[in-house]
Amino acid sequence: MIDRDTVVGILVIVAVVAVVTGFFPLDLVASKFTHEYHDALVVDKYIKRYHNHDKFFVVIKTKDGRTVILQNTDSWAFWKWNSADIQAQIQIGKRYNFYTYGWRIPFLSLFENIYKVEPVS
Repeated sequence: MIDRDTVVGILVIVAVVAVVTGFFPLDLVASKFTHEYHDALVVDKYIKRYHNHDKFFVVIKTKDGRTVILQNTDSWAFWKWNSADIQAQIQIGKRYNFYTYGWRIPFLSLFENIYKVEPVS
């Protein structure tokens, strides 16, 4: 029979492994599904309130004429913690290269997330 301290030790190890493999690999897997939008025109940007927090969005027109809505939130996968600064710097009517990851899944309200923005000169 296994004693109580051994069971507690095993549970702690399992919890630590679950946290490490549950959070970080999800972002790492998501980071493999990246997209690039070069020379995209910003047609709108806005903030939407979800419960007690705000989410930033940017609407772009791609070179092939598609309209794409991108989310701009902080990201563990890319160590991005400056979403508000990025949102403030993006200007409607200007062109940028956008680098994103994730998918647009409308019925789940999921959007590609911006991890990098470069102004087009």
